[in-house]
Parts: sequence; C-alpha cells; structure tokens
Amino acid sequence: MHRLRVLAILTLAASSLTLAPGPLALAWVDPESSPNVPPKKNFAAEATLSADGREVTPTGEIGLCEPREKTAEIQATVLQSASGASATGVTQDACPTGALVSFTVVGTVPPDKPAFAAGPAQVCGLAISRSGKGTHIVDIESWCTFGTLVQP
Repeated sequence: MHRLRVLAILTLAASSLTLAPGPLALAWVDPESSPNVPPKKNFAAEATLSADGREVTPTGEIGLCEPREKTAEIQATVLQSASGASATGVTQDACPTGALVSFTVVGTVPPDKPAFAAGPAQVCGLAISRSGKGTHIVDIESWCTFGTLVQP
C-alpha cells in the first residue's frame, strides 16, 4: 500500500514538470525479482594496514559482468575519521561474463597527510567496466562499507 502512495505522489509531482515531450512512466523495481539486479560487489570486512600506517590494502569481489563488459577498473578510497587518514588506489582486471572477480587494491597515504591506525574505517569503491577495446565505459557502480584496518 505504501508503494502505491509513493508512486501516486511521484506521479502527481512529475505531472507538474515539463521534462520532455511524451508521458513520464514511473515503476517500482523489486530487487529480489528483477532480472536487472545490480551486480554483487563488496569489500572484505578487514583490510591490511602496513606497519607504518601509510599503506592500506582492501580486498573484495565484484561479479555478474555482462557480455559487453570486458575489463573492470576498481577504485577504492579508504577513510578513517579517528586518524584523519585517507588513501586511494586503483586496480584493473578482466571481467568474465557472469563470474565473480576478486580484487586487491593498494592505497598509499600522501606524504603530507596523517597515517592510518588499526581500527574502524570506511572503504568506498567505484567499479568502471569497459568494452572489449577499453575505449567505451559500459557501466559504473559505486558502494561503501565499514570495516576494520588490521596490521599483520
């Protein structure tokens, strides 16, 4: 019942807008039954932290690449509010259709910024998939999660 109210409100709001010629269609997408469910993507609960706290290595997986997606670039940014540290890293790998792809990203803290400490942090990812020649972006997905930085 709430879905119908939201749809009705959105329909009324949209009817007063002029976006483009033609009707405006709104639909509720149930992620459990939709064939277009976003691909699985996640980071492991723990990321490895170097002894000096200046390098962090999150790992994870992304999957369900479509046939037109040939490579996946994963950008990861790790943020830690307690230390004020941040680091970004990038990796690229093949993206086989329908398979899960494991990835490891190494992020380095810039020289003039604070180092990480073992403990809680947030890691955000951006996955960019490209066509066979790598010249066309086919899809972009983003996500964030909380985890723990650990020193071996």
